[in-house]
Amino acid sequence: SEQELRLLNANLAASEAKYRGIVDHAPIGIFTAVDSRIIFSNRENWKLAGREQESDTDPERMWEAVHPEDRDATYHAFLSAAKQGVTFERIFRFLHPDGTVRKVLSRAIPIHDDAHTLPLVYQGFNVDITVLEQMRAQLSRAERLTTLGQVAAGIAHEIRNPLVGIGSTASLLLEEIPEEHEWRADLLTILRETRRLDRIVNQVVDYARPRELAPTIFSLPDLLKETLLLLNRSIRDKAITVNWTISDHVPDIEADRDQIKQVMLNVFQNAIEALPPKGRLDIRLIPQSSHQTNGVLITVHDYGKGIEAAILSRVFEPFFTFGKGHGTGLGLAICRNIVEAHGGDIQLRSEVGKGTTVGIWLPESIPIQVVL
Repeated sequence: SEQELRLLNANLAASEAKYRGIVDHAPIGIFTAVDSRIIFSNRENWKLAGREQESDTDPERMWEAVHPEDRDATYHAFLSAAKQGVTFERIFRFLHPDGTVRKVLSRAIPIHDDAHTLPLVYQGFNVDITVLEQMRAQLSRAERLTTLGQVAAGIAHEIRNPLVGIGSTASLLLEEIPEEHEWRADLLTILRETRRLDRIVNQVVDYARPRELAPTIFSLPDLLKETLLLLNRSIRDKAITVNWTISDHVPDIEADRDQIKQVMLNVFQNAIEALPPKGRLDIRLIPQSSHQTNGVLITVHDYGKGIEAAILSRVFEPFFTFGKGHGTGLGLAICRNIVEAHGGDIQLRSEVGKGTTVGIWLPESIPIQVVL
């Protein structure tokens, strides 16, 4: 009857609305595809892709959100699976408009009809594994550092003993010989180089040792200004202009104050060295959440020469130096260890001729599980 038909349609509409609500509020990305054409994408999938979901948004545009380095391979892998009628599974990255990268595990299953006709409809999901991958990388690095720390401690002990002897002997000889003696310049070189070697040994041990944090609650803007004050002479000598942008809502954070100060000192020093005379340094602090965790984003931008792409990919490698090459190549590697021990993240972007930006994100408090 007409009444039964209306009731059936109402039940179907209610069922569809319920299904749509479940799918739209699911904590994973869900999509439907025919061959390689995406015809439906839920709210979380748009979020993973870093795109706004609008009523007139074509789900097919989801492919545009795949990282350019992964797009072709992922597309052809999906197309190949669709042609064979088999399950698709792959890890790839979404690239957001703001430069954020999300790594996802994607799996799609073909829905066969009774006649096994083509094209096939695929029901798929995307799971955000960004944090998992970061934690796995941190664990792997922590394991390597534990081994390296044991080796470094042993080597440091063996190197320091003769260094002390060489340095002490050179100092004594300098006190004994007259100012005009021909050996004096050589002895000063020996003394200078033994001190440099001692600094390198200390940095190697510092890089390799596990991070034992002594957290306190403090103001990050105050710490940054205090750190920059230590470099005031270098700033004055080069007549550098420092511009501050600090949000009114930057919260105090819980962190190891001394270690964060060490990070900022290194970042500021690098920026100052990269700047020409009368250069400009921009420092910005804003509250920012990451992976549903409240935190603070610090960006330090210098308007220096910038860094070439081939070098940029290696700046966090231990012992990698570039530019004038006066350092040991451990500064940024140590910075990354400290930031990650706090559950944070450090990124570096640069463009030749336009300068370099260092971005450091720190959580308001230290997650227990990532303290290394």
